Amino acid sequence: IGLWTTVQDHPVKLGHNMIRYWGEERAARSIPVRSILAKNIPAGGGTDAPVVDWNPFESMWWMTTRKVYAQGTTRVLGPEEAVTREEALRLYTMGSAGNAFMEDRIGSIEPRKYADLAVLSGDFLTVPDDDLPSIRSLMTMIGGKIVHEAGL
Repeated sequence: IGLWTTVQDHPVKLGHNMIRYWGEERAARSIPVRSILAKNIPAGGGTDAPVVDWNPFESMWWMTTRKVYAQGTTRVLGPEEAVTREEALRLYTMGSAGNAFMEDRIGSIEPRKYADLAVLSGDFLTVPDDDLPSIRSLMTMIGGKIVHEAGL
C-alpha cells in the first residue's frame, strides 16, 4: 500500500505527560514498535529533534527497554512493545534509508553503496541497557570520508 512510518521516541521525555493526560493503558500503547514490526509495516527510526533529544542511542534505549524518564527516575511504559537491539538498529539504518527512498544507496555497508558508518564508544549489542544512551560516535564517515573524529 506504500505506507511507511517513522518510530520516534517522544515517550522518553514525555511519557509522564502521556500517563497524566491519557492514562496508563493508552500511554503504554503509544508508539507500538513491536506491533508495527509484527504487521510488517515498513518503518524507520527517528527522534523528531529538536522537539525531543536528537540522540539516536537514547531512542534505541527506549525502543529496546521501553524505559521513560518520569519525575527524576525511569520507569517502563508498554514493555510488550519493546524490540530487540538488532531490530532497533535496523530501524535506524535500513528502515531510515527506506523512509528516504534511498535503500539502494545507504543504510548498510555493501558494494555500490555509500561508505557511511560510525565507530562507537561502546558495543551497541552488548553494553548494559542503561549504558545505551551514553554511547557516542568516536568517528563518522560519510561517502567514505571522515567527517567527525573525537577521542580516537
